[in-house]
Amino acid sequence: MKRILNTLTKLTEDMKGVWALLNSTAVYLETGEMFEEYELMFQIWRKLLLINRNNADVFKEVRADIIQFRKALRNDGHDLRMSGKDLRITGFKSDDCIKYGYKRAVLYIGSKRISYLTGHENHIDLAERFFRLHEHTDEKSYNNLHYIWFRWHENFLDIAGSDTETKENFEILTNIIRRKKMIVLSMLKDLY
Repeated sequence: MKRILNTLTKLTEDMKGVWALLNSTAVYLETGEMFEEYELMFQIWRKLLLINRNNADVFKEVRADIIQFRKALRNDGHDLRMSGKDLRITGFKSDDCIKYGYKRAVLYIGSKRISYLTGHENHIDLAERFFRLHEHTDEKSYNNLHYIWFRWHENFLDIAGSDTETKENFEILTNIIRRKKMIVLSMLKDLY
């Protein structure tokens, strides 16, 4: 009897773990507006889990498939630990947004990474300091630099253009964020 209870307890724990992994992955994809692309795969996994709720082998197979899928996402630059966090574009802000918790930063959008610098000086001085710090790198083009205001508010990273940022450049930044929101968010997770 004790062996049967231990087996049932283990099966229940395995089931909860697989469902938690599946749901966490789905939340991440939904936040990044990518879920629709993978919705059929998630429907199949859920159906398999429901139909075979007492079959430990099916749970192991589905778990292995989810883990493989998550590895593929990580290889594409996704950080699934950001599940539950989001990035919002909040338009343009002026210097008075400091009283609402916003801080200054410059973002440099490179081909493979995003570099940034935060500080209290104005955005122009911040940009000059950024380029001095990066003078021995390939991060030298003002075309790739964005002058922003940012704040973490609950689980949201809010980004706004500053008065120094042109409307055209901010539109470029906005489009990059829309296309790869979760990758951008993972690159900016330490922005404080």
